[in-house]
Amino acid sequence: MPFDNANFSEAFAISSPKNGEVWFEVKMVADDTYVVDIMGVIGSWMVDPLLLVEQLREFDKEGARIEFRIDSQGGVVAGSSVLMTAIGELKAHTVAKIWGRAFSMASLIAMACDEVHIARDGYMMIHDPIIEMRGNPDQLKSAVAFLEGIREQAADRYAEKVEKAGHTREEVLAAMAATTYYNATQAVEFGLADVVTEPTKAKLCGEDAEFEAVMLAEMPDEVREALAEKGFDEPEPEMNEDTPAEPAVEAPEAVEPEAVEPEADPVMQANEDPTIAALKSAPTSAEVSTVQPDDEDTPVKKSEAQLVAEIRDRQFAAEFNPRKR
Repeated sequence: MPFDNANFSEAFAISSPKNGEVWFEVKMVADDTYVVDIMGVIGSWMVDPLLLVEQLREFDKEGARIEFRIDSQGGVVAGSSVLMTAIGELKAHTVAKIWGRAFSMASLIAMACDEVHIARDGYMMIHDPIIEMRGNPDQLKSAVAFLEGIREQAADRYAEKVEKAGHTREEVLAAMAATTYYNATQAVEFGLADVVTEPTKAKLCGEDAEFEAVMLAEMPDEVREALAEKGFDEPEPEMNEDTPAEPAVEAPEAVEPEAVEPEADPVMQANEDPTIAALKSAPTSAEVSTVQPDDEDTPVKKSEAQLVAEIRDRQFAAEFNPRKR
C-alpha cells in the first residue's frame, strides 16, 4: 500500500468495523510503517482478534514495520493465541510498545514481537490461566488439564524471551503461580522487555547546555560556592564563529576642568526704594556724629537711616493732615 496524502486518511479507518466499538485500531504513520493500538480487553465487544489478523495481512511485507502500542489487562485465550501466532508469522519487523499495562494475554502478545519496549511508567503481569465453569467431576478434571496445557504454553513463550537475560523456565513458572507484577525496570531485568523508553520531550537539565547556562547565571553566590566545593565546575561560555565578540571599551582619559573666573559676585536682592536712591545721589555725608553740639544752631550730621525716616514722616503727615480735608 503506497503512502500518499490521498490514502493517508483512509488508513485511519481500515480497522473500524461498522458494528460498534473495537479494542484495537490500525494507523499508517509513514510509508511502510504502521501502528496498531491495542487498548482494552482483547476480544471485547464481541470483536474477534481474527479481524485484526486480516488487517495485518493487508500491509504485511518485507521491509515494513508494525508497532503494537499496548495498554490492556488481557483477554480471551483462544483469540489471543491466534493473534500471537499471526504476529510471529509476519514478514514485517514487529515492535511491542507497552504504554501502560500489558497484563496476562497482553503480555504474551508482546512476547510474539521481535522487540519489546516498555514505557518508564508501564507494567507487566504474568499469572496462571483462570477459568470459570461448572460441571461434573470429569468435566472439571478436563478443565484442569486444559488450564495446565495453557500454562505450559505460556511458560514456553515467556521462557524463550527471559532465557536471553539469563533466567530459567522454572523461574517463569514460579512467577506465574505467584501472579507477579513487574515495573519497567524489573521487566527489563527479568528479560520480559528489551528497553525502557523515556518520553521524547523529556530532557535532563544536565543534558541541556542552554538550560544549564541560564540556571548558573541566576544561581546565588552561596549555591555556586557550595557546588564548587562538591566538585561541580561552572562551564565556560561557548564561542563559535557566529558569535560576535564584544568590543573592548576603553576608559576615557581624565580631563582636568579649566578654572573659570566669575564675572561678578552673585547677588540676591530686591529692587531699591526710589527714595533711598535719591538720598544716595544727594551730596550728604553718611557719617554719624556721636558728639552733642553746644550751639543749637550748629547743624548736626545725620545718618542715611535718619534722613529716610524724617522724609517718610513728613510724607505721612502731609497725606493725613486734617486741615487739608
